[in-house]
Amino acid sequence: MRILITGSNGFSARHLIAHLSKNTLADLFLTDIHDTGGKNYYSANLADYQSVMYLLQAIKPQQIYHLAGSFSQDYALDYAVNVLSTRHILEVIATTQLDCKVLLIGSAAEYGQVNPEDNPVKETQALRPLNPYGLTKVFQTQLMDFYVRTRQLEVVMARTFNLFGEGISPRLMIGNLYRQLADFQAHKLEKIKLGNLATQRDYISIEVAVADYYCLMNVGRSGEVYNVGSGEAILLEDLVQKILATHGIDMQVVDYQMISPQTADVGTIWADIAKIRALKNIFLV
Repeated sequence: MRILITGSNGFSARHLIAHLSKNTLADLFLTDIHDTGGKNYYSANLADYQSVMYLLQAIKPQQIYHLAGSFSQDYALDYAVNVLSTRHILEVIATTQLDCKVLLIGSAAEYGQVNPEDNPVKETQALRPLNPYGLTKVFQTQLMDFYVRTRQLEVVMARTFNLFGEGISPRLMIGNLYRQLADFQAHKLEKIKLGNLATQRDYISIEVAVADYYCLMNVGRSGEVYNVGSGEAILLEDLVQKILATHGIDMQVVDYQMISPQTADVGTIWADIAKIRALKNIFLV
């Protein structure tokens, strides 16, 4: 088995590589836009069609975990990384008739605003994104549907909710927490300063998420979307407290606010994970 992982220098990919290394004897091939070298590593700009053609012809992967992604909220950048890269990968597979299954990583941002009674959110929920990132992820989902229907490609989508784990981007609130936590432990900070912790979201650890990706790649049905989440909403304050407790630190060192979410915010949202839970029951037997 030849497996290609895009975005291989990123947070999710690093954890996926560790998971695959423990659970499969496959040959892992890695790609990212920055050239880091190393065994089976290819530098490639996935927003460039010819670069993708060269990459896939050189590796001839049987599975692709497409983890390259951007959440900058700059439409042009997010479109290039999230949409063009996906289109190029799928088009090259279709054109060259490569026998390859692809896992795409979607986002709960595709759902956007949901009504309280819509929780837990099923995969059939209407997609109403509220920001450029969520919109580009909807386009990615539509690309999957198009290529499965018209070119009979084997593609499955993991629609991931909020991740947490050390090493996550500091541009995200949880990543900012981990960065400040490290500085606090190094005695560089007297207080950890966070914003509003009154919101409730579905958070899933990165270790569980990549195990779900592995499951979907192996037994997920082509053309289908599967929520990847914990299946429950957790108050952000409680999650922060949980993370701090694993480092033996009390919430008293944190300056934060507890403000009810504004009406323009997404509000409380959590995933219905019955669909992927049924797959995992099969996969683990």
